[in-house]
Order: sequence, then C-alpha cells, then structure tokens
Amino acid sequence: MPVVADNDYDGDPDRISRRMANNQIFVFGSELAGRHGEGTALRAWKHHGAIRGKGDGPMGMAYAIAVRDSEQRTLHLDTIKKHVDRFLGYACRNDNLKFFVTAIGTDAGYADAEMARLFADAPVNCELPEEWAHYIKMRKRR
Repeated sequence: MPVVADNDYDGDPDRISRRMANNQIFVFGSELAGRHGEGTALRAWKHHGAIRGKGDGPMGMAYAIAVRDSEQRTLHLDTIKKHVDRFLGYACRNDNLKFFVTAIGTDAGYADAEMARLFADAPVNCELPEEWAHYIKMRKRR
C-alpha cells in the first residue's frame, strides 16, 4: 500500500528537494525527448541528476515518467500507465530506495484522480502527493 505524504512533504517539489537524502529519488513527469526545461523536470535536471535527452526511467537521483511525447503532446492515459507500471516495478526491485513522487500528469491535463489511480499499487517505499489520498487507499507514514 502506498504511503501518503506528511506535512513536511505534501508533494511540493521545493520541499522534496530540500529534504532528500542519498537514497531518495525524485520522481517527476517528463516528455519523451527529455528536454527537462520547466517545472519538476527542470528541477530534476538542476538538482537531481536528470539527463537531457532521456525522457523516461532512472537517472542520477531522479526517475522520469513520460507524460508527453517528443512534440509536447500529452500521452494517452494507457500509455502513461505503461510508464508508471515500469516505474512501480523499478521501485519494488529497489526497496532500499525511497521515491518521492510529484503530482505527475496533472500539468499535462489529467486530473489528480486519474493519475492517483495509476499509483494505487505503489509499494511502501513510494511517497505520493497528499492530494492523491482522496482517490486511493494509502496508509499514513509514521
């Protein structure tokens, strides 16, 4: 069961960045071209080792989940789900890491409810945005 963020986290990218340790990964929405030019993608590039030209998967202390294609068009939810599922598999295989998931997809036009449901089976080493707690069952972090 995924963990709901606490008040120190609350899904805010600035707060996430300030409190991250060496085993913590910043998870952000990206476009397949990997330009990382704005929003959480820019933050991932500047502060967490995201690589320009790589738009999906692990890099540095970040993990990109594609929500837009190379031309900045929003990907279909089914396509995003495949990227999310790949991430969730990675998170399960790397249970020594802590993943701070930003509200990916919401800036691409999807509602919190739509995106939150894609993460309903996230492992406990994933902290999800607090606003997603209304849409999926999450346990409080202790």
